[in-house]
Amino acid sequence: METLPKLSEDAPSLLVIILDSSASSFNSKACRVTLQETVESLLFFVQGYLMMHRRNDLAFLTYNETGSVFLYPTSRLERDNLSLANGAVSVKFMTKCVAEGLESFLTAESSISPSNTFSVSKALSQSLCFVNRKMKEIKNVQTRILMVRASRDQPESYNAIMNSIFSAQKAQVPLDCLCVGPESIFMQQATDVTGGIYHQTDERNVLQVLLSQFLPSQSTRKFLKQKGQESVDFRAACFCHRKLIEIAFVCSVCLSLFCSFHDQCPTCGTMSSFQIKKTSEP
Repeated sequence: METLPKLSEDAPSLLVIILDSSASSFNSKACRVTLQETVESLLFFVQGYLMMHRRNDLAFLTYNETGSVFLYPTSRLERDNLSLANGAVSVKFMTKCVAEGLESFLTAESSISPSNTFSVSKALSQSLCFVNRKMKEIKNVQTRILMVRASRDQPESYNAIMNSIFSAQKAQVPLDCLCVGPESIFMQQATDVTGGIYHQTDERNVLQVLLSQFLPSQSTRKFLKQKGQESVDFRAACFCHRKLIEIAFVCSVCLSLFCSFHDQCPTCGTMSSFQIKKTSEP
């Protein structure tokens, strides 16, 4: 297995922020902060993050029921190799890209029919592809992903999310998560597997949580005594009834989980190689 280079304490960082922009989730009773307040807090947090190192770089994605998209960097910036790290892009221009891109994304979603599942798995895959490319272009860079969630877990996306989590673990990319809505079992598992930080807050002051919990880089965190997760819920959600289970029947092909035995997998259609004998009633 290929070993990744050891990161030095003065190495620059690449932070990929994934923002859940689902209006229905932010308008729910489980979320006490608005989407606008969350975006403003993130932009202030980014300014503090960029001051930590002159060559720190950033990527910003958002997702909701209709899909996921990069807000920064834009395709033109990528094509011309312009970034915050090389000084070709100002913080003001980056903020403008994020604000205008998010407004366009939320405006366009009204004309797109929403899917049954959120695009969190797609956003994770996009961020990991971006991180993988940057790790090949820039040597000795500290990479991490910060997800800000307001939505509930969607059992249909469990497989895709877990695949992304194990990919991040192999690439040694920590996944941090700030939940401003309900608790996320999937993100608890993701942060635990990748060595990231999980925090769920009911406070409206999201900026304070971001600066105190998620600002330090990987090399700095080892010197800090941060509050970790007291316990991690490793239960999985079954695909048939969407309920949390501790013991499940697993399809050997698509790894779908079911709380009861099926002769044929409802997800991929694979026939079971064995049969469970049913006891005859007296």
